[in-house]
Amino acid sequence: MFAIDRRMLAKLEPVVRRVMIVDPNMHSARLLTDILKGLGAREVAVEPDNASALRMVEALEPGLIFLERSGE
Repeated sequence: MFAIDRRMLAKLEPVVRRVMIVDPNMHSARLLTDILKGLGAREVAVEPDNASALRMVEALEPGLIFLERSGE
């Protein structure tokens, strides 16, 4: 896919330690989860909608949030 060195992973590690993905499409969420795990993510929460994500974000305190916007 792409090459990443140890220094870059060390810089990314604090940010990608805890990640939240908000996406109703579980297939794309799984693909993104796999990519993030390869970058060092330890905790990845996947929520299908904004309401459940807001409840989860307080407990997880993610360093990075991916939000799928459909234009609604």
